[in-house]
Parts: sequence; structure tokens; C-alpha cells
Amino acid sequence: MPNSKLPRPASPAQPRPASAAQPRPASPAQPRPRPVSPVLQTGRRYRAPARYRRYQGYDYSRGAVFFITFGIEPRRPLFGTVVGATVAHSPLGLAALETLERETHRNPDLVLYGSVIMPDHVHLRLYVRPGAADPLTAVGAFVGNVKRWTTWRAKQLGIELVWEPNYYDRLCLSREIIELVEKYIANNPLKWSLMHGPNPPLKVIEPLDSPLLPESEWWTGVGAGGFLDGDHKLAAMQLSRQIAPGEVAAVVSRCLTAVEKGYTPISTFISPAELALKRALIERGAPMVRVVPDPLATVYRPKEDEPVQFAAGRLLLLSRVAAAGDSRSTAWHSLNDAIAEMALASGGAALYVPSSPSLKDWAYRTARPCPASAVLQTARPPSCERGSSNRAENLPCHPQMW
Repeated sequence: MPNSKLPRPASPAQPRPASAAQPRPASPAQPRPRPVSPVLQTGRRYRAPARYRRYQGYDYSRGAVFFITFGIEPRRPLFGTVVGATVAHSPLGLAALETLERETHRNPDLVLYGSVIMPDHVHLRLYVRPGAADPLTAVGAFVGNVKRWTTWRAKQLGIELVWEPNYYDRLCLSREIIELVEKYIANNPLKWSLMHGPNPPLKVIEPLDSPLLPESEWWTGVGAGGFLDGDHKLAAMQLSRQIAPGEVAAVVSRCLTAVEKGYTPISTFISPAELALKRALIERGAPMVRVVPDPLATVYRPKEDEPVQFAAGRLLLLSRVAAAGDSRSTAWHSLNDAIAEMALASGGAALYVPSSPSLKDWAYRTARPCPASAVLQTARPPSCERGSSNRAENLPCHPQMW
């Protein structure tokens, strides 16, 4: 008879889940504290802004030029008002000026080469001397001290002053950027007056109504709209990108002859030769019409020398809404064609200078057919080569036109 006391066979061991066999993950490491700069002469500790990280590859021992901006939060005209092209500072604005001068003299490693205290913000061009011990901390401490002492003075005057946190800065790495910053600071009051005055002239007009513009196209503009009233002769100038650098000066000199004869240049001013022509026109105080490919904002913010040109009525900016689906290249070619047609409609002329700007290669178009004796078999403007409807009527004319 089987023994009922025999032990029962052991059940096979069940495998443990894989998750249970794995060790428990370690707790996440605590974030390392952000480094804090040493104690400054003011007795406070200053934390360098994180934006300095993008400049870690720069050798500050050779010196550095910063363009710095910081403002009031919320923006209120506590530092004065703009009258024309100058700022009439309030007592608090004068206190901010004194603070800038005092803080510059206190730190021998810093030189303040340019500044402007606007009604609600401040622009600085600050130079850090070569060999400065801690240039980044010195710049941050300078801005912090200016804010702190100006806030203390505001409390004495019974004014509530709150600054925006930190500041905006840009490292100027070339002479060209430094010159742009100089112009920006110098023209900032005039720019403010143009944008925030009682009758701001920089409000974009859309659509523009002019006999020179086709009704089927949507054009916007800002500035001296009188250039499109039909009483000004426009000269469309398209200068090739392939013009050699050594020949640019001669091309610009010859284009300026059109200005002396009463023409107003109109161009995109994109190629190196066109940019050189633009600079020459600005130096001469000559009028110009610049066509930009991108739409203009409702209130235009002028750049570089534009505030002076707008205030003097010497600049008109135009923009055309491109057709849907057009590529960038197609839009540019179409825009150059529109510029040429605009100049011809004003009774002016259109000029195309190819890569070889010799006398015989300059191509002109006029609103009337050229006499057979004046026609030269030279390079036609691109608009004619692409099958424009004016190909037969607008052959290149005599190059001695200008």
C-alpha cells in the first residue's frame, strides 16, 4: 500500500521577472551650484549672466568692445523726452549720466567710448582694456552699479524705478560692427523722434497709390513718397555682382553723373557695387529709392544712416508683395524688371552694368525707341533677354547718355 507520508515533489522554481533582477537606479545627482564670482569692491557678490557662455572661445586678454543695452521695466519715459534729434534729460536722466561717468572712472579696465540715455533705455559702447583681470565680471558689475546707484537716486526723487533683469550685449568683433554701433547710438534720438513723434513719418503706407505703379500689384512704402508722383525722373541701376573690386569706384563715379543730371537712383542696393553706390549717395546727401524684397512692418524701424535720410526727406523704401509660389530667384528677377519699368514710366532710364563695365558694355533702356544710329549690339538688360514685351522697343541705347 503506498505510503501516504511520502513528501510531495517540489514545484519547479518560478523565474523572477527581469525587472526585479535589475538593480534599483541610483538617485539623480544633485545639480552643481552655479559658480559665483569673487566679492567685488562694492561688497556684493555678482553672478555673471549665462549669455556670456557664447563668448567663451574669445580671448579677452586682447581687449573687447561691447554694445550693451538695458532698459526700464515697464518702459516709461523717466529719463526725459526727445526733442528733434536730442534728448532733454530729466533730473533722473542727469543722475544716470553722472553715474555712468563716475563708474567709468572707478574702474581703470573699462572705457566708455559712447553712450546715449534714452527716455526709457540706455545704450553703451564699452571697451575692456587688454590684460583686464576679470573682464566679464567687470562689465556685469559696471552695469549693476549703474542700475543700483540710479535706483537709489530715483528713491530720493520720489520716483519708482524698476530695471529689466540683466542686460543685452553684443561683442563687436570687427571695425565694421563698431562703426554700425557708433551710428546706431548717434542716430538713436532721431530714430526715436521719427517713430514716436506726434506725426510719425515712418508709418508704412499700404497700398501705395502712384501713376508709376500698376494697379494689379500691391506695393507698400515708407519715407519720401513724392519721388513717385511722376515729377521725378528715376534711374534704375542694376550693377552686376561680377564687377571686379578694382572697377567698382569707376562704376560708382559714372553712376553719380546721373544724379548730377537730375535723376533719382532706384535700386535694390544688394550687390557690392550697388552698396558702394549707396554709400556714395549717402555721403553726398543725394536722394534715393531703395526697393526691398521683404514686406515692411506696420511701423518701420530705420537702420544705420536711415534716420538722417528719412528726416531730410531723401529716402523712400518700397516693397512689393511677391506672387504666391515664386522662388527667391524668380522674385528677384521680377523685382528688377518692375524697378526698370517704374523708372521708364517716370520718363527716366534703366541702366544695367554687366561684369565687364567697359564703356561699350553699358546697357541703357529708355522709354522711347532708340534711333538706329545709336543702337549698339551689346549685352541687353536681363529683362530683355528673358523675353520682355519691351524687347524690341528698348534696345541698349548710346552709352554716353550719362
